[in-house]
Amino acid sequence: MAFAPKVILIPIDLSEHSRKALACAADLGACFHSRLMVLTVIEDRFPYPDLFSFDHPAEDFYKVMRERAHQELEKLIEHLPHIKGQADLYVTRGHPAAKIVEVAGKEKADLIVMGTHGTSGLGHALLGSVSDKVIRQAPCPVLVVRHTHERTELGGDPHG
Repeated sequence: MAFAPKVILIPIDLSEHSRKALACAADLGACFHSRLMVLTVIEDRFPYPDLFSFDHPAEDFYKVMRERAHQELEKLIEHLPHIKGQADLYVTRGHPAAKIVEVAGKEKADLIVMGTHGTSGLGHALLGSVSDKVIRQAPCPVLVVRHTHERTELGGDPHG
């Protein structure tokens, strides 16, 4: 039996890494005629660095953050015309890994496609990465699109 995902969840943090995952998921979605769900999670942590420069209550701050994130998602989708109008956009608030797993379960996602920042060292040892947590807890398969550095034809760093 072939794997043909009907629902693909694409959690993105608007970084370049997650944009590559979105492009990959869009291609997969086109191949399988999948429903695409693009999700971004506003981290629910305190202190949130930008919160202190905001002149309104915390709830207003998070409302503004959700609105901005939704606008950014819409702009991002504009640059992928082959999925424009075919992707559902979601913005939620919470701990990213937990929310991704929760949405995947609620929406019965068949596949999660996400990027990774390639966290390593002490930060990874202490906190782990969102993708690691999602892989361990997700109710469906997870495809992690790893960030790769550009290489020249000879395999060297093009900047060095």
